[in-house]
Amino acid sequence: MGICMLAGEYYIAHGQWPATREHLEVQTQSVLELAQGDVTDDEAVEIASFLDRFDLVELHKKGKNLVIHYRITIDKKTVENTLMLRPKATVDEIIHSSIEGL
Repeated sequence: MGICMLAGEYYIAHGQWPATREHLEVQTQSVLELAQGDVTDDEAVEIASFLDRFDLVELHKKGKNLVIHYRITIDKKTVENTLMLRPKATVDEIIHSSIEGL
């Protein structure tokens, strides 16, 4: 759900959905800046490289919602999924209202 959290945080911070992978990278940098001093060096490296794990990230607006299609390979296992995020007042509400497996 990390990709959903990034997209949700971007939405809350900017009042619009991220449209590109670069927008998610900008949000990753914001997360790192806010967490500075609260995370170890190893955790900071993991956060900074989070998006590098994804083989594919596609973001598309559908009405007021955001559709995210992603593919990630972890331990030689590939997972591909599509989900929809709905605009809400908080990141937690956005994540809890997501629809998976579209």
